[in-house]
Amino acid sequence: MSKETCQTSWGQIIRVTVLALLVGAGAGVIGAVLTENYLLRYSDQLEYVSEPLRLGEEKPRALPGTYEEAVEVVRTQVEPALVEIYEDQSGMYMVEDHVYIPGQALASGVVVTSDGWLVTAASEVGDGSGLIAVIGSRVYDLEEVHEDEATGLALVKVEGDNLPVVAFGSSEYVTEGDLAFVVPMRNSLIASSIEQVKNSNGLIHSTEDLLRRFVLADGISANGLAAPVTNSAGELVGFMSVSTDSSALSEVHPLHHVMPAIESVLSDREVSRVYFGATILNLSDAVGIDGELTRGHDKGVLIIRDPSSSYASGVASGSPADTAGLLIDDIITKLNGETVNGFLSFNEMLLVYESGDELTVTVDRGGETIDLSVVLR
Repeated sequence: MSKETCQTSWGQIIRVTVLALLVGAGAGVIGAVLTENYLLRYSDQLEYVSEPLRLGEEKPRALPGTYEEAVEVVRTQVEPALVEIYEDQSGMYMVEDHVYIPGQALASGVVVTSDGWLVTAASEVGDGSGLIAVIGSRVYDLEEVHEDEATGLALVKVEGDNLPVVAFGSSEYVTEGDLAFVVPMRNSLIASSIEQVKNSNGLIHSTEDLLRRFVLADGISANGLAAPVTNSAGELVGFMSVSTDSSALSEVHPLHHVMPAIESVLSDREVSRVYFGATILNLSDAVGIDGELTRGHDKGVLIIRDPSSSYASGVASGSPADTAGLLIDDIITKLNGETVNGFLSFNEMLLVYESGDELTVTVDRGGETIDLSVVLR
């Protein structure tokens, strides 16, 4: 091999080696960057997944894909927490008289806390004496009863620990056409849908009236008063009507109407609801009313004298509304900056507040917009 050929070969080897080292180093850098980016993304995802849910956050859930799946979900979620109220038969002589038969209960209901608070029909439990609650395969004495006059339901305490509870749904968002399931008794399930969302007390009413009702399709009525009603995810959205009026048997009390009573009993051992103290007309429901009264508003509430009442004013004397300076013909357009009758009625907007809360109501008074401060009690 000549000297020139040898030098050329060594030069090629050196160039190839240097190129290989450069390519390897570049690949290493690129690989390190890609790996680092992936790990950073994975770390972010891991941190998100492992972050604990806070109060007010909803757990993600998969909705049932078929009717059969929805039925199974409702049975699994609701039946273990179902409550049936019976007369106490423990003192009966005959053995068969000790059996509590589904369909013969005085009322139904559901467990809302694992330590034994349940909701059922107030008309059937009275003070709770001489009655028992059947939950699953166990029988419990009724220890406390707190009636919620606004809904006709009662919060009842039984002695129990780690009881199965029903999941709460968002009844504010229930609308016509939604699937609804009624669980009136053990081993029973009624499938229906929401035919109508209606206001039950007419156009003119008190600010304390609870107006919204869900009407089940096909006039279906459950056999149990206060039977739980759920959505397709097995979440509680209401209770069957506690009225014995046949025209109301297919009506459902929304859960969000009951929540203030549940929360006040859990915190103070008594049912407490806020008081505003005015008679109002929902402008969003009023058709054909004199334009001089509405002043161009199609939302909000008009303070009005109730023609069926002997009271001279639409504002109760000494009420929070009266103390704040509200007057007949005032139109309340906003509550704490939120439009009245935009999504919820004025009455339902009040449900989220407590006694002592100070609210700002925006009022149209004779065409002039003013803000007034109202302290609820």
